[in-house]
Amino acid sequence: MFVTLTKIVLAANPIEYISPYACEKLGSCPGLTCPPPLEATRRGKGCCPVCWAPDHIVSLDRHKAIKSPYTTKTHDNAPASCEGAKCFQLVCPRGEKPGPPPPGGCCASCVVA
Repeated sequence: MFVTLTKIVLAANPIEYISPYACEKLGSCPGLTCPPPLEATRRGKGCCPVCWAPDHIVSLDRHKAIKSPYTTKTHDNAPASCEGAKCFQLVCPRGEKPGPPPPGGCCASCVVA
């Protein structure tokens, strides 16, 4: 589940792939308090809302701003537009394995094993 939520932030695109079991296994979304000017917003096909603001409110290069030991390079098959992007180390749930990114995506995603 951690990976699913991070793809929203790192790819800056709505999620195009989400495990069909992820939301069901989650049950309910945890409480979310967002610091201003961010607001709790549902983005793409994610299970839960995330803290988000449009770029004209918070201008930040989401691809390069993260400095973490948990980031990794983009997938080898990522499009050229992903240059400089960072992905989180992938941890797939039981029954799934690392696979290619969804169309237009930068980071590996979990696919059914």
